Amino acid sequence: MSREVRRVPVDFAWPLDKVWDGYLMPERLRETTCRACYGRGSTPARQWIERIGLMLDQLISDLDDQDAGKPLHPWLAHDPYPPVDHNTVLHRDGMWVTYAVVRPTPDIVEFAQALITGDPDQPERQIQRGWLAQNRYAVTQGLIRQAGLPAKWGWCATCDGHGSVEVYEGQRADSEAWESTEPPTGDGWQLWETVSEGSPVTPVFPTREGLVEHLSSPAYRRPLTRDEAEGLVDAGWVPSMIATAAGVLPGEQSAGDFARVVHNYPPAD
Repeated sequence: MSREVRRVPVDFAWPLDKVWDGYLMPERLRETTCRACYGRGSTPARQWIERIGLMLDQLISDLDDQDAGKPLHPWLAHDPYPPVDHNTVLHRDGMWVTYAVVRPTPDIVEFAQALITGDPDQPERQIQRGWLAQNRYAVTQGLIRQAGLPAKWGWCATCDGHGSVEVYEGQRADSEAWESTEPPTGDGWQLWETVSEGSPVTPVFPTREGLVEHLSSPAYRRPLTRDEAEGLVDAGWVPSMIATAAGVLPGEQSAGDFARVVHNYPPAD
């Protein structure tokens, strides 16, 4: 996510704040959501197994939370049948009134690692604390494999696990073959944002000076100082935010610091 100076034709007339068409896949290549699985790509049975993988993943993540002094995640703390510290249980009429949930110990990683060991597609795969989505997928695949089932067990039969179906035969191949195209290049100067796929945020100017003056004038949405405008244009690219000794500020307001430090602009003598 950033601000980027592009060199485009002086007469380039693409609307401001509109994503460049070349970055967007044509609507004709977009498949429709599979109505059999509502876009999940899997059967309810596999979704329950994925839920087990998610819980195991969160138990692994809790090891880091324990180190940081954070409380147990509410989803785990409010489990209706959790393991508990029986020294903290308060009974009333045969019911547990209060209790403390026992948090996982580091050997939970050993168990999860054993599940994913032996995956021929990922022989070096290791469980990593904090990598929730990747761990969940690996654990789910491990559970399925340990059960002696094929890797595609539980995939939706209608969409073959894609979560979407083709509007016409060969549409998926067409969409996979599609490639984005860049805007035309030229002698003009223009500032773009890349927070979205990419769109222009200033008019095109025939000279560097024209763009600098625009960025430091009231015509720009958030006028920069002269130093900031020159630093941005000469750097050619700055991130959306920069952390400095003074705190976090928009990258385009770094007074040229980003250009000097990261891009070595102006060059050292």
